[in-house]
Amino acid sequence: MAHSTSPRFYRDALGKKLSGICSGFAKRHNLPVWLTRLAVIILFLNAPILVAAGYLICHFVFDEGIVV
Repeated sequence: MAHSTSPRFYRDALGKKLSGICSGFAKRHNLPVWLTRLAVIILFLNAPILVAAGYLICHFVFDEGIVV
């Protein structure tokens, strides 16, 4: 099991492309950022309304954090 550097979810302020959701998720779970972004794009192509709604909810709920 991978150990995370942060005990909570956050939006990454440094590695963001849009709002930092994918980057924060990748750092939280010790995954490559490109892999999480690719997964979100593939999921978006299959269920665009669900993924867009989830992304927007995460954008407004998660705090913006800077973890190096």
